[in-house]
Amino acid sequence: MLFSKKKPEPEPQAPVTEVPEVKEPEEKAPEKILPLRRTTIGRGITFYGNFETEDPMEINGSVMGDIHSSALIRITEGASLKGDANMKDLDSQGRINGNLVVSERSSFSPTAVTDGTLLTRYLKTDDGSEFLGELKLSGNGKTEAAQPAGTAEAPAESFSPEPAAEEAKEEEFSWKCSGKEEEE
Repeated sequence: MLFSKKKPEPEPQAPVTEVPEVKEPEEKAPEKILPLRRTTIGRGITFYGNFETEDPMEINGSVMGDIHSSALIRITEGASLKGDANMKDLDSQGRINGNLVVSERSSFSPTAVTDGTLLTRYLKTDDGSEFLGELKLSGNGKTEAAQPAGTAEAPAESFSPEPAAEEAKEEEFSWKCSGKEEEE
């Protein structure tokens, strides 16, 4: 008898693949949460100079200078600002003398007195607030930089009273809010 040797068939094997090296995730330092910062001018303090800030600002005293902020500016009752200001939001309970550019909301309480130009997107005035100057509402949200009084050109959507005569165009517009209706 002849024996034949059969070669054994190789057993099927799974293909060998490289196992990627597992890296431990890098530990990241926890993100620092910055505390809410706010610039505050205290009662009885008069600040002379200009501000440029990204933080909210509260004026309880007096500021004699220009302010540029990408946040809320709050002027409390009894406080004052004399200068031009450019900000996101305004909450005024005090006295302002200057040109204001507010990219979003302006709010004036009954104790607010404003003398100057105001360009804002949204306006809220309470009974008793006073305004002497020029008001411009910008419904599209675009605002211009504050300009000295008398140099700004009125956009088409500006509000201005009808002048009685040609020389009346130079007069300033003013309003005073009160709960009582005035008789003519």
